[in-house]
Order: sequence, then structure tokens, then C-alpha cells
Amino acid sequence: MAKKKKQPQLLSREAIEAKHKKDFLAKIHQLINAITGKNIAHLLSWKFYEILYESRSLPLELNFLNLFSAKETNLISRKFNQMLRFQKMTLWPSNYEINIAEFFTYWDTICFYFSVMPKDIFKNFEYVFNELEPHIKEFDEQLHEASFLLDFAYFPLSLDLGRVDMIVEFVLVPDRDKENNFKTMSQYIYPKIHKAEWRKFKINNETHSAFQFGGFLPSKGFRWFTVDYENFIENTAMGKLPIPVFIQKHAIQRLKERLDVIAPAVLIITTFNCFEHPKVTKYKNKYYQEYRIYEHKIGYLIGELIDGTFVIQTFLFLTNNGTPEGDKLNKNLGIKMLDKKYLAIDKLSTFMKLSDVEANEVIEILDMNILHEVRKSAAKYSGKDLRSNEYVGNIKNYLTFKGEEGYKLTELDEPNSEPEEENEIN
Repeated sequence: MAKKKKQPQLLSREAIEAKHKKDFLAKIHQLINAITGKNIAHLLSWKFYEILYESRSLPLELNFLNLFSAKETNLISRKFNQMLRFQKMTLWPSNYEINIAEFFTYWDTICFYFSVMPKDIFKNFEYVFNELEPHIKEFDEQLHEASFLLDFAYFPLSLDLGRVDMIVEFVLVPDRDKENNFKTMSQYIYPKIHKAEWRKFKINNETHSAFQFGGFLPSKGFRWFTVDYENFIENTAMGKLPIPVFIQKHAIQRLKERLDVIAPAVLIITTFNCFEHPKVTKYKNKYYQEYRIYEHKIGYLIGELIDGTFVIQTFLFLTNNGTPEGDKLNKNLGIKMLDKKYLAIDKLSTFMKLSDVEANEVIEILDMNILHEVRKSAAKYSGKDLRSNEYVGNIKNYLTFKGEEGYKLTELDEPNSEPEEENEIN
């Protein structure tokens, strides 16, 4: 007769709490020795550790306020805890590496306790205190760095939970009892939702919807985008008046399609930066705001001023017809919209597939030196490795033949007065 398997014995609540306390204090003990580089933690009394445990910082905890489904909550919590363990920083002057979860739970506890306790309490532990003091003095600077890294741990979560018209920002709210500092400190992270306003606008005698455009950057927080009036009208008394920005969903789709190798998080960062220092020009009766990957122009957000609002209708990559650069290609080489689609030179990924030598040849034929810088910038922030020889020969041969012989893939001749996608804007 087979023996019955022993059922695992469930620990009582008291036993679980005792184990947690033991593990927590063991980590504190280890951290003090590691930070100072000396075996001194044992010099502190057990009573000292008891008080420190009672005033500990609790682990960071996400509180979703019932705003999301249980499935979303579990998925995001799991990702967040992974990010906390993955993100690491170095504590100076000890040069000790610690992850963000450990910083906010253990090192925060040590620094808080040593900084608020009256100095005479440390009479019997003066040596330990003197060894820790130079490290604790760096806490404010360390906290600034840890908070910055924590913001970047939230960032992917914001992308997962957000939509084009809704941005989720996470905010850390420490909750230590102000009347009694020697209680445990909860550290809750709450979602802050920014939901865009939708409006209807008359565009080309048709009614179209657009939503308020905004962004969130970990280092700068959230803001709704605006562009100063002086960017549209020169020498006006309303120069610094901020004009709200609205965008059609179509423009977001085109931005993703045409900058198809740029990671979503980078698109958010670059969009935010473009509205920090906007550069707007008027072309073909529309306003073209430069879209840059950091310092290099890669295309344009195109729109109109309607009812005191900058309404963005589409995004055009540099080579697209309807941009100054794309129209130059049309004029010099006779390359029409369908030519560009056929060669796929109307999106970034095609140029990222080329080796440096191949890119030089194609860009020389196109006479668009700006694409060299675009490739360098995009290579740093691409979400994919696209290196491939596909289409390279076709592009070179087609462009050379078209430039020399005037060959036309299609007889379709788009009107020069409007951007190529005028009829697609909705």
C-alpha cells in the first residue's frame, strides 16, 4: 500500500510574520556591512533593530483604485515587480549596487531611522553611526536618482494601459504618519488618468473628429501640448499665447506606419520633445511642424489653425509627396506617390535595411543628405534589427533608370498644390 504524501504544513500568521521580520532584519544587517565595507552591523543591539523594524518602509505597492480589470491589474503588477528588480543604481561613496525595490524598502528605512533619531540614542553605537553618516548624507541625491529610475519603471506600464486618447501616469505617494514618525511607511503608487477631450472640426467642408493631444515623460510629468501663437503668425501681440493642439486618429496611425522601426516608448519621448521646442512653417496653405528624432528632422505633423486650435491631420515622412523634400524628389527625379510606395521609400524601415555603403548610394541618387543623420538617430532607438539586402538593387536601378530615362510606373499625377494624402485625412 502506497504511503500517503505528507501535506505541507501551513504556517500560522504569527510564524509568517516572524519569518518576514527575520528576513527583513537580515537584509538590513547585510546592507549596513556592505555599504560601510566593514563587519559592524552586529555591534547594534537587538532592541535597536526592533525599533528600526517598527519604523520600516513597506515595499512599493501598486494601487489600481479598481480602475482596471483584474487581468490587467495582475499583468501590470507582475511586470512592475520585474522592473523594480531589474532597475539598479549605485550608492555613492560606497559604490554598492542595489535595485530599486531594495532601495525604497531597506536603504530608505536605514536612512530615515538614522536621520530622525536623536543623536544621544547612538551613544553606544557611535562607531557604527560615524561609519554610516557619510553614506546617509548622500540620501537626498540618491533618492532623486531612484525616483527618476522608478518613473522609467512606470513608463512601460503607462504604455500598456493607455490608449491614443487616454494617458496613464503613475504617482508615488509615501504615507508615513506625520504625528508618529516611528510607524511603518506605506508606499503606494496610484494611476493618474488624463483623458483627452474630443471635438469636431470643419475640415475641407466636412466634419471630422480630433482629440486633445498630450504626453507624459517620466522626467517632466504630464502636459497637454500647446504651440505659441507666434509660431503661426509673426509679429503679433498674441505671440506667447498658447494654442491648444488636437490631433486626428489618422495622424497617429500614419506616424506609427511611417516611422515603423521606432519603439513606441521612443515615439512618445520624441513627440513630447517636439512640442517642447516646436518649429512650424507654412507650406501649401497648411502648417508643418517639424517632427524630429532628438535633433534630426524626420518628417512633419501637418495641420491647420481652426477656431483657435492647431488641428493636426496627418504625418508625412520626409520623402512623402507634400513635403518640401518629397516634392523636390518629384521635381528632380519624377518620382510620384505610387513610385515611392512601390519602392517602400515612403517609410523609415526601408532606409534602415540598407548597409552604410548601400545607403550612401541610394541617398546620393535621391540627393537627400539629411537621411544620413536620420539613419544614425533612428539606429539608436529602433525596436528591431532590420538589416537586409532586400530591394536594395531594385531601389538603385529603379531610381537611376527613372532619373535618366523619365520612366513612369504610373501616369497618375498628383496635384502639386496639396499634400499627397489630402483625400485620406479624416
